[in-house]
Amino acid sequence: MPPRHCLHLRHAHVYHAGVLCEIIDVQGDRLLARDGTGRRYTLSRFLLEGIPLTTAWLHRLGLQEGERLRNWRSGIAWVLRRTPQGYCLVPEGDAGAVRVQGALPYVHDLQRWHRGLTGRYLTLINDPGPETPPPPTP
Repeated sequence: MPPRHCLHLRHAHVYHAGVLCEIIDVQGDRLLARDGTGRRYTLSRFLLEGIPLTTAWLHRLGLQEGERLRNWRSGIAWVLRRTPQGYCLVPEGDAGAVRVQGALPYVHDLQRWHRGLTGRYLTLINDPGPETPPPPTP
């Protein structure tokens, strides 16, 4: 289940009962979402499944490894890197990745960081095609 603070981001993508949905509004523990056909759902935040961040999902979001995200407030650039633990953001020029920030295990984590850094929502730009939802969590 995505952490509560991540659910306050409109346009976050999550799975609900195996269906890819985009959150369009948050009302307490209830979320208003829509699927790719435009069908609307009222969801409980307790029943959501995060989408693991993969190279394929980066492509769907129009990003790639090494992408620079400039902080709109400070002007500092962050670079999207893949580590053995998954994707993360590293301040540009920090080759040793000593100051790694923002472990990004899920798509909604990247969407939250992107919004915080750039001031813009990160949404799907490439058709995701048929979805294979993650296996149910025990």
